[in-house]
Amino acid sequence: MRFAAILLIGLVAGTAMAAPRVTTTASLGSQGGDAGWQPAKEIVAKWTQLPEVGGIGVSSEEITGLGVVAESADDFFCADGAPIVAVEWWGVDWTGENVDYFIIRFYSGVPGPPFAHPGNLLYEEECHAFTFELLPGQFDQYYYSADLPSAFVQESGNTYWISIQAVHPDQQWFWLECADPYFWNGAGVFRSEYFGFPDWVTVSEATGTCREFSFVLYADVTSPVEAVTWSGIKEMFR
Repeated sequence: MRFAAILLIGLVAGTAMAAPRVTTTASLGSQGGDAGWQPAKEIVAKWTQLPEVGGIGVSSEEITGLGVVAESADDFFCADGAPIVAVEWWGVDWTGENVDYFIIRFYSGVPGPPFAHPGNLLYEEECHAFTFELLPGQFDQYYYSADLPSAFVQESGNTYWISIQAVHPDQQWFWLECADPYFWNGAGVFRSEYFGFPDWVTVSEATGTCREFSFVLYADVTSPVEAVTWSGIKEMFR
């Protein structure tokens, strides 16, 4: 069983009701492990970082009604040029099933110094169609999955960064850390002007603990051009 102290950053003032507590991390108590994960797609899982169930979730959301914006990101390596078409991830929702939608971004990689971090924004899509499921034995930890609205095309041999950010009018959401065996390359990073980190910093600097995040990337074996061409051919014969 794993516990971590919640780092209280501040309270949101100026609301008619009692101000909610807003933190950079969420601490969970439960069994460790990977939540019994099995691939959800009959396509290639090209990158896998499974969750530390009962671990630490790091703030990554836009709370539209409170002006709180936080973004977390983690890196991965593209060994081939197959486009990413679907994503799975794990997170913490204290209120349960209250995310309006997610924003998924991909960035180029900057190796540092002083530390590896996201570079140019290469891809940004809102994912309104996503699935979610409460993890067994949990009350606030969820598994999520979504097909990307459009494929993210990569170049083999490059390091990229993924950011997953929830959007909701008045609640926080936390991206769950991955288990230690899945740590790769640089630490996860975090930025939030609200919490006093307007530029990317490592998660350890922002929260006092060095963490990476849980996600699975799925790739299509065909290129977006091939997929569009085949769709066009099928339409001709309808």
